[in-house]
Amino acid sequence: MARPAKPPTRPEPTQAPPTPAPISGRRGSISGPVEKAVRDDVEQLGDLVGVEPSLSEMAYTLAREIDSGGGEDGRQLPQLNRELRQTLAQLLEGRAADDDDDLGDLASPD
Repeated sequence: MARPAKPPTRPEPTQAPPTPAPISGRRGSISGPVEKAVRDDVEQLGDLVGVEPSLSEMAYTLAREIDSGGGEDGRQLPQLNRELRQTLAQLLEGRAADDDDDLGDLASPD
């Protein structure tokens, strides 16, 4: 007489599943303090135009690399910091020309 087949049993996991890596450009992704600060700063700029979206993504990537330790046991941190500062400066460069005249619109009636 044949025995009924037992349902297969799942082996117990030996370790916790890996934490997913952050995904660039998505809200709600896990980010470190530098990336969070960069995202907050870019958000304050409002609508991004021209090359600004590309520059902001570059800044997020650089900030994420800084948050993760800078690669090569931190030896890339100085270079990453310079690149992030230059990227942010370039992102703000186009905005500075628009904001030079804070009182210029007072002459025109609404």
